[in-house]
Amino acid sequence: MNAGFVYRDEIGPRDAELTVLDHLARRYPHSSAAVWSERIERGEVLLDGRPAALTDRLSCGLELAWHRPPWEEPPVPLAFAILYRDDNVLAVAKPRGLPSVPAGGFLEHTLLHLVKARFPDATPLHQCVLAHASDMTLLDTSLLPHGLTLYAGTLQVASLDHAMWFHRPFRADEWLLYVQESTSASGARGFNLGRIYRRDGVLIASVAQEGLIRVRQTAVPTKE
Repeated sequence: MNAGFVYRDEIGPRDAELTVLDHLARRYPHSSAAVWSERIERGEVLLDGRPAALTDRLSCGLELAWHRPPWEEPPVPLAFAILYRDDNVLAVAKPRGLPSVPAGGFLEHTLLHLVKARFPDATPLHQCVLAHASDMTLLDTSLLPHGLTLYAGTLQVASLDHAMWFHRPFRADEWLLYVQESTSASGARGFNLGRIYRRDGVLIASVAQEGLIRVRQTAVPTKE
């Protein structure tokens, strides 16, 4: 059982004058309006630090926070190896199956949380985690028009170069939007660009990656 989590929204012009219930049901459609009503009535949702009511009207600048109660996270490998460590660099090996950052029901069963707990002074950790996560799906973008993925046994795939620029402060354990596009795909190479935004819409990082993508002469069996 984890410790729960607080999801915070700063209300902008788009959501001003909506009720608390309307805002939550529209912004987080994974839960129905009925479920959000129950959470609000249980006191899990705060508006500027006080318990929110279903019909409270929002205005710009207010903070809406949902205190999600603790929950059981899916079991995954939690042990990671330290590859290198000095005063400036900490390199670790992520075990297969362990998520890098919080998502999809994972909060503490993530590499980010485990490394933070063990090395609380590793300040570049958020940049390192985001750099790792940025590599996981970007090259796939070149294959979208063809209905294929990097894990198809018929493809030979390799990253040729991967560059990243950090523009503004951020936290990798908060929600981020990763916009990905392929601007060129030819000659067995795919070139892709990514833009990563904070929850408030601010661009915090840019990514570029080129990779080798070609059809194998003999298909490699995929694991079930």
